[in-house]
Amino acid sequence: MCKLLENCGFAVCYKSYFMSFLFFPILLLRVFLEKIGFLKKQSERSEEEREKIFQSQFKSRLGIVNIILGIFERIEQKQMKKSARVLFGSSIIMVAKKAGVKAVFNL
Repeated sequence: MCKLLENCGFAVCYKSYFMSFLFFPILLLRVFLEKIGFLKKQSERSEEEREKIFQSQFKSRLGIVNIILGIFERIEQKQMKKSARVLFGSSIIMVAKKAGVKAVFNL
């Protein structure tokens, strides 16, 4: 992604993984569910199946689950505000600016 942004005339100001607290549960759950046959392998899924999985992954969570996720998310946000990078995670965040343009904000 960095190379793509640089090739398009952007300078990467910050990059990090985030959601590290979800990395291993997601990895284990996805691998486990495929291994026991509950989920088809990604390469064998229809478009409808992929869409159904996508929708279930990004729906809002309520109650205690939401509270717990919020706590872990705030911890990582504090790390990132200190410009500390998260070493691994289930998602990636990047901030880039157009080369030659003064930044409007400071990280």
